[in-house]
Amino acid sequence: MTPVGATNVGSIVINFDAELRTNSLLSDKAADKSPSGYAEATYGTASHVLHGHSLGRGEEMGGFKLGSTVVLVFEAPEGEVGEAEGWDGEGQWRKGGWNWGVRSGQRVKVGEALGWVDEKV
Repeated sequence: MTPVGATNVGSIVINFDAELRTNSLLSDKAADKSPSGYAEATYGTASHVLHGHSLGRGEEMGGFKLGSTVVLVFEAPEGEVGEAEGWDGEGQWRKGGWNWGVRSGQRVKVGEALGWVDEKV
């Protein structure tokens, strides 16, 4: 999951990273500025088991202060298109693959599942 802040509008707050500052023109110090124009925060060392920071279902990761969004990038098995009895989605499901539980543009609530992997092969 990648939080993306709009340029010069608002900022991003990550609850488990008190040092992260974004779009803070008044408080930026020379040490905060990267020569390349951007910096990347990684949390791979937060847990040697998870290789990241653990969040529970529905747990708040952080927030945005105006003009931002979240980009979710993930890998899932493609599966093969099949027909499912009683499935009212698009009339299709992916056997052994990722199935969306929401439609494009649909509003989602915190903790709501976006989809599932059908593990039947």
